[in-house]
This record gives sequence, structure tokens and C-alpha cells, in this order.
Amino acid sequence: MGATFSRIKTFQDDTYLTAADLNNEFDNILNNLTPDGIDDASSNVSSMQAETDPYPSQNASLPTNLTGEIQRLRYVIRQLSQKTYWYQDPDPHELFACLTLSAGQTISDNTVTKVAFDERVFDSTSPDNYQTDITNGRLIINTTYKGYYLIHGQLTFDGSLADTSEVKIFLRSNSASQGDAYETEIRSVGSYSTLSFSRIFNASNITETFYFYMDVIQVTGGNLSILPGVKYTNLGFFRLW
Repeated sequence: MGATFSRIKTFQDDTYLTAADLNNEFDNILNNLTPDGIDDASSNVSSMQAETDPYPSQNASLPTNLTGEIQRLRYVIRQLSQKTYWYQDPDPHELFACLTLSAGQTISDNTVTKVAFDERVFDSTSPDNYQTDITNGRLIINTTYKGYYLIHGQLTFDGSLADTSEVKIFLRSNSASQGDAYETEIRSVGSYSTLSFSRIFNASNITETFYFYMDVIQVTGGNLSILPGVKYTNLGFFRLW
């Protein structure tokens, strides 16, 4: 790292040095020794990526020059952003999405039925809506937004469930590696019954896009109708970290 400005005068042998020469040269330094006047620490991509751990093994690593200071700051920035390089845009932390039904949905007895979520309540990536698919009624978690997610689902049935009624709800994934890992079974008794679940999904090291949706089956007890509206029926997630 050096200066980005030039000297005023180059002296040769037997050149007279005057007070004006000295004053002008020192003024040149004083007037131009600003952030814009100091050379960069990124002469190429490798130099731009260079960084140094300022606290290795819980011991302070003291820089001996400005380049060392910059490289230590880069290290901390990259740790905070969790990206490959310190200058890459970090993922937004506040990631959340939610779907609901715009109209009631009838569930036939002893038939596995996909909940037809067709209304977007919110999507933190709006207006692009990378996290919700209302055409296929599912949530999306892709490799761009890694982390740990709290996934929650709730169904409210407009109907009375007999004592012998059995209802199962499932959080499904398109991924064979996940399968039905999020399956949950809940028995409910009474009218306007609400069934819900919450699951933690580890997406910190995913290498594929995950699509989450809900299936429901009334094993016994007769046909039921799912109530519409986010107050009653929803599927959503929030990224914890």
C-alpha cells in the first residue's frame, strides 16, 4: 500500500532546493493523505480475499500495518455474514413465510389429501416470493437461504369429531433424504378441532431445494372440512439463525 497521488517535483543532482519546493511537497502530502489518497489492499482478487484471524485460539493477533488491520476486519465480516468471501452479500436474517386456504377444503374419509394452500399470507422475499408456491401449495427452502428453520402447521376442522375419530397430519418434503421425517399424528375430540405441529429443520448444509407441504387423512369419523383463513389453517416457517 502506498499513495495514489504523485509528487510535485523530482530533484536531480545539483538542483536548487527552495523553501517553496519543501512547502509545496509537504502541502501535497497534507492535502492528499486522505482515504482517497492511500493505495488499496486489493491489487488482484487474491489480495482482495486475503484475511487474517484476529483472535486465533483465543489470543489476540496484533497487526503491524494497515493491511493487517484490514485483513482482520475482513475476517470478522466474513464470520458475521457466513459467506465464502467477506465481500459477498449476506443472506437476510429475517426470513419468514406463511400460507393459508382461501376457501374451505373437504377431506374424504380414509383418503390421504394434500392441503391446497392457495393464499400467500406473507413472504419475506416479496415481491419475488422465493419461499412460497401458491400454485402447488408449498413452502420453499433453497440453498441460498441456509440455516435452521422452525416450521409450523395448523389445521382447524369445521365439524364434530367422535370419540373414535382419528386424524393424521403430515409435513411432507419432496426430498428422498427427508422422506416423512416430519410426520405427526394427533387425535382430536370435539367440534372445530385444531391440530398443529412444530418442527426444527436443519438447512445449514443443504445442497438441494426443499419443498414442504401438508397431507391430512381422516382415518375414521366421517368427512371433515378444513376451515379457511390464517387464523384457522396455516403452514409457515421462520428462520431461527
